[in-house]
Amino acid sequence: MNQIYTISYNLYTPNGSDKEEFLESTTTENPLIFCSGIGMLIPKFEEELAKFASSDTFDFVLAKEDAYGVYRDDLLKEVERSLFETEGVLDEKMFFVGNMVPLMDAEGRRFNGRVVKITDDGITFDLNHPLAGKDLHFKGSIIDVHEASEAEYNAFTQPRSCGGCGGGCNSGECGSDCGSDCGCGGCN
Repeated sequence: MNQIYTISYNLYTPNGSDKEEFLESTTTENPLIFCSGIGMLIPKFEEELAKFASSDTFDFVLAKEDAYGVYRDDLLKEVERSLFETEGVLDEKMFFVGNMVPLMDAEGRRFNGRVVKITDDGITFDLNHPLAGKDLHFKGSIIDVHEASEAEYNAFTQPRSCGGCGGGCNSGECGSDCGSDCGCGGCN
């Protein structure tokens, strides 16, 4: 049974002392809304939230093994610098230490890598999730939770190829209501 959750939270990571590092938050005005059971979020996070009902507050820690995993040194990869150069020049607005860069492997799968080192010959990327190796401490509240209707479930699971009529709609020109069941909601 899929549930629609609307939550607000603060996320911290314990840093080994009494203090925690603040990472991110959502608010009641700009909450996180998701459908459980479809792989949108960390499974253990969804499992913890399933213990709570609408209007409940929560406070729990996910161990790194249950969050984004342990940090893996084998996910530091050096790639030949020339692969990213145009006419022998590296775009320094894109490639600098600390920046997340979109990458693609030989099979066409897309992923991000954080630049950790640039030399004359190569660029070293960290392919670990930015929160790998960290426990995650969530404090927040359940604004609403209810069983997903078919329409809500479909809104989270159906591909959105339309892009506002023009990428899969069977309509005529953009600027008119699509009128089909493509899921785009018509043109803007």
